[in-house]
Amino acid sequence: MGPRRNTNKKPTGPAAAQAGSSNSRSNASSSESDDDSNFELFVRKTLKEIIKGQAKLEENLEKSINFNSERISVLEISSETQTKQLKELEDEVENLKGQLRRQAEDINKNERFARRNNFRIIGVPKTQDEKCVDITSKILMEHFEWKEPPNIERAHRDGPSRDGRAPHILVKMLSFQDKVYIMANAREKLKEETFYVLDDLTLADLKEKKKWKEQVQTMYKNGIKLKFTGGKWRSKGGALIKFQD
Repeated sequence: MGPRRNTNKKPTGPAAAQAGSSNSRSNASSSESDDDSNFELFVRKTLKEIIKGQAKLEENLEKSINFNSERISVLEISSETQTKQLKELEDEVENLKGQLRRQAEDINKNERFARRNNFRIIGVPKTQDEKCVDITSKILMEHFEWKEPPNIERAHRDGPSRDGRAPHILVKMLSFQDKVYIMANAREKLKEETFYVLDDLTLADLKEKKKWKEQVQTMYKNGIKLKFTGGKWRSKGGALIKFQD
């Protein structure tokens, strides 16, 4: 028998080259397919993470919006509460002001009533060991034609000397009608004297009287005479005079 042929002998020549080329293309195609598959997985994974992150962002944004909305609601309620409390405080202050004003008016009325029999003599020089009751009696009898010694409850100097002028003599009559007569006739009876008589006003009434001094003087120059009584300027008939600031 002759020698056995090797049937597994690798091809050579063009056939071998063609086979090698075919195997190379197959391997390259497989490699490209693997690369495409990996890139697709990467893209899908990346998109999934982006979508997940966006969902988380939207969730956090919604929570933030809800939190701020609740906070704004609380602030609005707080602002409304503060506005209401401020209005209540303002109303309370106005109410207290009204109460204080009414109390001040009541106090002034009571003080005015306590002084209703009083008047002041201004401009009488002060002397040593003087008796103000005797000075007042002499003035009333000499200038007001008092037939008998007037009924004077008390008379005394009031306050310190100012600018070299003697303090007023504060007089309280026993009779209110006597005081009214004195005040009604003082201007005429004492027009030639260096002293004069004024009503004993409360501090509030004195302030009100001085407030309209210029207007009263202007009206007097125009022939309109006013009198100050009950804390207000009035006409001779008693009608209330209203001045404009």
